[in-house]
Amino acid sequence: MQKALVIGYGSIGKKHYNYLKNLNVFDIINISSKHLPSSSKNLKSQKDIIKYNPEYIVIANNSSLHFDTLNFLNSNFKNIKIYIEKPLFIKFQKIKLNHNNKVLVGYNLRQHQGINFLKKFIKKKEVKYAEIKCTSYLPKWRKQNYKYTSSANKSLSGDIIFELSHEIDYANLLFQKLNPVYCNLKKISNLEIRSNDFFFGNFKSIKCKNINIHLGYYDKIPERYIKIITKNESLKLDFLTGELLFNSKKHYRRNFLFDINKSYIESHISFINNRYEHLCSFTEGEELVRIINKIYKKLI
Repeated sequence: MQKALVIGYGSIGKKHYNYLKNLNVFDIINISSKHLPSSSKNLKSQKDIIKYNPEYIVIANNSSLHFDTLNFLNSNFKNIKIYIEKPLFIKFQKIKLNHNNKVLVGYNLRQHQGINFLKKFIKKKEVKYAEIKCTSYLPKWRKQNYKYTSSANKSLSGDIIFELSHEIDYANLLFQKLNPVYCNLKKISNLEIRSNDFFFGNFKSIKCKNINIHLGYYDKIPERYIKIITKNESLKLDFLTGELLFNSKKHYRRNFLFDINKSYIESHISFINNRYEHLCSFTEGEELVRIINKIYKKLI
């Protein structure tokens, strides 16, 4: 009997629960949440989780709890698959995976066809400059009042760099060994939050010596794109429209369809079937936490 468990039942935990249900792979899917009434489906204690003995687990609780949750699972189970919602941790802490346990970090934007196109395109190109931007408005993210979400609380979410770390992840995926040169992090809005809502960083890497990344959740006009300048070409991938603009000797447009819900489902299916090409491994997740920790050191 195939058994799955979702730990954490906030907005993203509910989504993962439904994704797993719709896969029709698992006979039983339980949850573990302190914020729901006790029931046969809600495993409140660690003893209950051990007794349940699931094969597939999603960690979707607050980012600040990821390390302790993974440490417990890794110490008490063997031959399980653990999907951890991004980020892996909010500070680097070493865990050695035991008993053939496997971990995936949920950077589902890696499923985007446009990112995979860019990765192949720049493989043998000389990249002169890259610009990455992801800005939106936090109160529009969820139906509940933004002031009471983990995103508004640095101690729970790890701050804006962790909340919007998809951009850091795919920048590192594309350009390799991302290293911060200059960073600016602060709160610039009037939002009632206990976290920063603005980040700008300049980075260098193996593939590109000048990468600018701008993140924010204060802007009511959302933008999400990557622009790449090579020796002979200019490219811009807009994640909100799916449009890729290519300007070399001739103008070229291409549209990439991306369904956010489908990307989560595809990530689960790939992980279940041991297909790791477009997934973020545990080692890559660790590397990303190290990069973000370097960013904070640049601010001191």
